[in-house]
Amino acid sequence: MTVKEAWQKSGKNYDSFVRMVQQLVALSVEKRGYQLRPSKEAGRELGQMIRKQAENDPDQLLYAVVDSSVREYAKKHKL
Repeated sequence: MTVKEAWQKSGKNYDSFVRMVQQLVALSVEKRGYQLRPSKEAGRELGQMIRKQAENDPDQLLYAVVDSSVREYAKKHKL
């Protein structure tokens, strides 16, 4: 689904949308073999990266946005 479609599917509910994104983050991290720091700060930082990309291109596939952000975050933090 695109970012817009996922937002619609979530019922335009922030918490539901975030749960979708968290599931995609977990999938991306697993497939890429990364390990994220288990901290609120790490989650907040990655979340902001995802949000920025999603807002810049809401017609992009949500998984592509999440995966791109995970890769960028991993590169920045040398995971």
